[in-house]
Amino acid sequence: MQGAKKSNNYMKLAVRLAHAQGRVANIRRDFLHKVTTVLTTHYGEIAIEDLNVKGMTRNHRLAQAVSDVSFGELRRQIEYKAATDGDKATLSLRCSCCSVAVPK
Repeated sequence: MQGAKKSNNYMKLAVRLAHAQGRVANIRRDFLHKVTTVLTTHYGEIAIEDLNVKGMTRNHRLAQAVSDVSFGELRRQIEYKAATDGDKATLSLRCSCCSVAVPK
């Protein structure tokens, strides 16, 4: 049995939704590039805290916000832009409050 044919209004709505989601993705991507460029051009050394993103996404109240930020992409861009500029980007494994080494 073949799948049911979608109505014209359904197809128009699907196109509009895809366009809106693509636009949001482009805005987020542009923001990440701008932020990482400013960070790497203004600072010679950048310390990146190693966050437990997988654990943070298990919290149903934070999951979508954490996923929208895309920490992994932010870290990747900082590392490669710092390397191309000759700056230093290090992974911080220390507590931001008391500077005690955090076990990996």
